[in-house]
Amino acid sequence: MEIKNNFKLNVIPLIDVMLVLLAIVLTAASFIEYGKIDVKLPKQNTSLKKEDIPKERVEIILSSDSQIRLNNQNLDLDSLKIELSKLKKDDFILFKGDQKAEFGKFVDILQILKYLDLQNFLIMTQVEQ
Repeated sequence: MEIKNNFKLNVIPLIDVMLVLLAIVLTAASFIEYGKIDVKLPKQNTSLKKEDIPKERVEIILSSDSQIRLNNQNLDLDSLKIELSKLKKDDFILFKGDQKAEFGKFVDILQILKYLDLQNFLIMTQVEQ
C-alpha cells in the first residue's frame, strides 16, 4: 500500500510578505545610512531696516527662562491668548525670542497667533557679522 502526500505549499503570499519587508528595510536603511533627512533652512532677510518696523506695535518677548511678556507685562499662555484676542487683524506684532528659550513655548505662541488669525507679525533676529 502506497501513501501519497498531496500537500502543496502556496508560496505566493509568502513572496508578497517578503517584498513588503524588503521595501521597509530598504526605506529604513536609507535614513540610517545618511543619519538625517536634509532640510534647507531659509536665509535671514537682511533687507529689513529698523526704520521699517512700525512704531505702533505689540511686542511679545520670550525670555531665556521662557517667561512671556506682552508690552512689558508678564503673562501666561492663557492670559496671552485673551490679550491677543483683543487686537485687530492688521495690528503689527513684533516677536522677540531668546535663543535659549523653550522651543515649545515659541510654538505655543505661534499657534495662538494662527488660531486668532493674526498674520501681521515679524520674528526679530540678529544679523551675524
